[in-house]
Amino acid sequence: MLQKAIDFATKKLQGVKDYSGKPMIDHALRMMDRVDTEEEKMIAVLHDVVEEGGCSFHDLKEQGFGQTVLEGVDMMTRRPNMKYFDYIDDISTNAMAAKVKLAELAENKDQDRVNKLSFRTYTLEKRLERVRKMLGAE
Repeated sequence: MLQKAIDFATKKLQGVKDYSGKPMIDHALRMMDRVDTEEEKMIAVLHDVVEEGGCSFHDLKEQGFGQTVLEGVDMMTRRPNMKYFDYIDDISTNAMAAKVKLAELAENKDQDRVNKLSFRTYTLEKRLERVRKMLGAE
């Protein structure tokens, strides 16, 4: 099932670039390498397909991804007009999504990448500290 998730994400994110102009799938694959279980890896690699790849949750369900993966991807999908820390608070209710988000935080430590993101209210260090605390990592 993991290879199916990788293939599906690769197809849906084809041509999509991240904030630094690199292929979005590369970001997803790096995140996948930072987590442990197969379900966490599937959530990691699929986490941007709804938000960035024009995919629906129905599409994911039709592909045969299980409820745990669907719930994790749902938690990782930030809704329009949702405040960042409300989004993090939602993620904190799902252990696998929280672990994947922590992997994304590690991936996003690159200052150039962070500078291109929309949330600059906090310094990188303060944002990471607050989010890690919310997700139970500290």
